[in-house]
Amino acid sequence: MGLFQTWPSKGLEGPIPPFDSQIEHVAKTDQGYTFSLRVPGAPVEVTTDKNYMATEIVSLGGKVKEHPVYAPSPEGLVFAGNDALDESHPGSQVEVRYELGSAMVDGLRVPSSARLRVNQNIDVRFALDQCSVKRATVLHVAPPQK
Repeated sequence: MGLFQTWPSKGLEGPIPPFDSQIEHVAKTDQGYTFSLRVPGAPVEVTTDKNYMATEIVSLGGKVKEHPVYAPSPEGLVFAGNDALDESHPGSQVEVRYELGSAMVDGLRVPSSARLRVNQNIDVRFALDQCSVKRATVLHVAPPQK
């Protein structure tokens, strides 16, 4: 689960984007792989371990570096946050850290809290309380046949 939640943070199409859309180059490293991707805005470089779990995301020509954080759970690793350093503005750097908590609700693991910190200026926390899961049946509706 953690692996899949790291890729969309950069607008990427899933854990391994289709080669004909975003991947420009893949290089094997001692620790895993480096994916050079073409995405809107600027190229992105994603470094993964040998299990394809993102360990670093570099964008804006190397000026923004992010490191996903994972936490163990009974189901495996869960994406628990991201540490980022933005040096895209000359003379200043911005440290951004967000943390995600998760909880089991009626047998389903869902995000339960979030904390965002930016440098020493911003520290915002959100939490969900007394949540429940409503089970429903999905009906697929097709257009009328001609």
